[in-house]
Amino acid sequence: FLGRIHPIKNIELLIKSISELKNFKEKRFKLIIAGTGKNNYIKKLKKLITKLNLDKEIKFIGFIDGKEKNILLSESYFLVLPSLSENFGNVIIESMAQSTPVITSKGTPWEIINKYNAGYYIDNSIDQWIKTIKKTILLNKDEYIKMRRNSYRLIDKKFNIQYNIKNWVSAYGKILNEK
Repeated sequence: FLGRIHPIKNIELLIKSISELKNFKEKRFKLIIAGTGKNNYIKKLKKLITKLNLDKEIKFIGFIDGKEKNILLSESYFLVLPSLSENFGNVIIESMAQSTPVITSKGTPWEIINKYNAGYYIDNSIDQWIKTIKKTILLNKDEYIKMRRNSYRLIDKKFNIQYNIKNWVSAYGKILNEK
C-alpha cells in the first residue's frame, strides 16, 4: 500500500483479509504500508495488526518519494489499494509504470485493469479481498510475468502522451471553448 493513510483508504479491510490467509504467512509475504496520516488512525491500525498477530507480516515505513518510491514499487509483488472512494489514484499509474500489477477496489475508477489482465479490480468485500490475495499468492511464474508486462502495456498504451496526444489536445480544447 502506498498513499495517504486515512480511513477512506480502507486499510482495515486489507489487514483483516490478510489475517484470514494462512498461505500469506507460509509464503513469507509482507504487507508494506508506505505513507503518512493522522497518528490516531495509524495507532488504530497498529493495534489491529497486533491483535491479529500480524506484527511480522505488516510493516509501516512512513513517507517515501522519488527514487525510493520507484524502487519500492518496482520490487513489490503487487500494489494494493482498497479505497472506498478514489477520484483517480495516481499511485496505480506509478505502480504499473514500474510493471507492478495492482489489486484495487471498485471504489476506484480502474475497471480497465481487468480488461488488460494487469491486476484485479474487485468488489470491496472481505471475501473478495481474501479470494483475490490468495489467487495472487498462487499465481505461477509465467502468469505473474505476463501480468507485469500487461501492467506496463496498459499504462504505455492509455497514458503515454506520444500515443494519446490527440486526447490531450481535445481535452484542452474543450476546456478553452467552455471559457
